[in-house]
Amino acid sequence: MKRYVLIILLFLILTSIVTFPLAFNMNSHIAGCSISNEPFSSIWGAWWLKFSFANNISAESTFFWGYPFGVDVYANRPINFIFTFTNFILSLVFSPIATYNIQIVGSIFLTAFFTYLLANYITKNKLSSIVAGITFGFCPYIIVHSWQLMAETFLWPIPFLLWSGFRLREENKLYLKVIFVACFAFSSINFGVAYYSAFIMGIFLVYLMGNWKINKRYLGGMVVLLSVAFVILIPQILQIVSASGSHVGSSPSAFNPYHRPFDDLFNQAARPLSYFLPTVYHPLFGSFTEKFAGSSFYGKSLIEHALYLGWVPLVLGVLTFSLWKKKQGFSEQERFYIGFFVILSIAAWFFSQPPWWRWGPFRIFMPSYFMYKILPMFRAYCRFGVVVMFSLAMLVGFGMKFILERLKADKLKISTTILFVLLVLFEFMNYPPSKVIDLTQYPKVYDWVKVQPEEIVIAQYPLDLDGQNAKYNFYQTIHQKRMVNGTVPGSRANKILHKIENLGDEDSAGILSWLGADFVLLNVKWYKDNDDIEEGKKIEGISVNNGLRFVRKFDDIEVYQVIAESLDPNIK
Repeated sequence: MKRYVLIILLFLILTSIVTFPLAFNMNSHIAGCSISNEPFSSIWGAWWLKFSFANNISAESTFFWGYPFGVDVYANRPINFIFTFTNFILSLVFSPIATYNIQIVGSIFLTAFFTYLLANYITKNKLSSIVAGITFGFCPYIIVHSWQLMAETFLWPIPFLLWSGFRLREENKLYLKVIFVACFAFSSINFGVAYYSAFIMGIFLVYLMGNWKINKRYLGGMVVLLSVAFVILIPQILQIVSASGSHVGSSPSAFNPYHRPFDDLFNQAARPLSYFLPTVYHPLFGSFTEKFAGSSFYGKSLIEHALYLGWVPLVLGVLTFSLWKKKQGFSEQERFYIGFFVILSIAAWFFSQPPWWRWGPFRIFMPSYFMYKILPMFRAYCRFGVVVMFSLAMLVGFGMKFILERLKADKLKISTTILFVLLVLFEFMNYPPSKVIDLTQYPKVYDWVKVQPEEIVIAQYPLDLDGQNAKYNFYQTIHQKRMVNGTVPGSRANKILHKIENLGDEDSAGILSWLGADFVLLNVKWYKDNDDIEEGKKIEGISVNNGLRFVRKFDDIEVYQVIAESLDPNIK
């Protein structure tokens, strides 16, 4: 481990730089930008695991949402056992915000470091491996997804899996087998990463079959180890199969995690320019990319289509490919690995495409069309772009090695490495401005709610009728009171909330009383600034609503006490 101290220190420093100033504000800030919302629910999840444990209540369902009916926390999605356990352990030691940040910052660092380990093993060149580790570990896909989808940063099992798997080709060591099995099993910390890992290993097994006589023993060993990992994952697999089985025949929906709409495969597929244009968040070139955002050439989602490979990595990758094609510059062993990553990058690129390409009256079907029939729960095939990025990073390692080996002076090698590192980091940079959200800047009304009696229930307006308001979830980690918000669309609780959407309606206060709500938190600014005039009309009658008593105002939020007599919503 001593030989890796400087490398670890380097990647820790670089992780702090690319996420600046997050590493210095782990308890108060999160990575994010203006469109970030899912992080707030993730923070609630960490808080809820600790809160339910400390209060000896079930974590699977809660009356803190959708009061008085309650909500099954995991009803609308499969339980990820490894992620939930990891989240729980961290939440016992750290604050909810720190728990969230540790997983993101730690994943970015580990992804870069394990990519370095893999590149160093197959290239036998430390300097070129640093460039490879930076290329993948700090690529736009990972950094941009850290602002919205924490789970998509959990990519470190992929390079560590291949590091142990490749070494087993030459070293039949038990500890390597344990690491290999553990990495494949742990990739299920994110079901998407498990999918990428299975895809990568599937391509690798097919690749080995191309030279059966040489690789048959090694291939057999890989199959055995993957089978062991599969056995370990049986409880997780059975849980998903059982839950998805209950959704057989269900209508595809954005709220149905087991059956996504087929159209999503087009909306969330890679586009021609997604791979070749910097993200819209690049401080210099972002405005140019923004001109294409939303078009058929780039895609609509600024998060999902952040697949930029970088022109410097592409040049190094093309250099490696051309030398490999000409059978020059690399040993037979190195050519074996280069060939695999070339094939993997091509296969992953095809997987990232929409269900079909249309050529006049003809349709050329892509892998996502067929995979949707098997895995209808997976819709964002553009995410296979991260496998393309990973493959390119490995080719970058070989390209850098080829260049560095032609330089004689060590100082020249180091300065050349630094130059390429700076070029890659420049291409991938995302600030200024810093992409962090200061969570200490929340509405102060929640400090007031926090000191109210433990048993009170609140209703927050506007109501979250079409899906949970992630910020309401986060605010609950501050005030820790039950709320009528947070219902599941289509549920009885949600249907009742639809009846009281108009707070100025005289019956709304009575139904709120029936629900057990004690206070209403009304975001007046939201209604006044809303472009929909009808939304503003929903609070016009509140001043004469005798069922509500004004308590006080905190900036843009007015607090009302519910004093109306209980009114059964079935009567309305």
